[in-house]
Amino acid sequence: MQELVKKHWEYILSRDNKGVYIFSVVYSQGHFTGSFDFKLNRIEVSEYLKKGTIYLDDLADHVRDHMDDFKDRFI
Repeated sequence: MQELVKKHWEYILSRDNKGVYIFSVVYSQGHFTGSFDFKLNRIEVSEYLKKGTIYLDDLADHVRDHMDDFKDRFI
């Protein structure tokens, strides 16, 4: 029987030198690790800025729902 290895997700939000938000999705499963970067505009990110806290899980849901590139790689 094959052992199932749980996939671990991590999200990182940063900005480049032009002020563009970069949303990185890093995942690992067993010995395999991968990451994908998505450029987001300030309007997209501002919806998830609440009292100085960024809810990255919510932002990840937004990326998952609205970016075809994300869908192609993760669904």
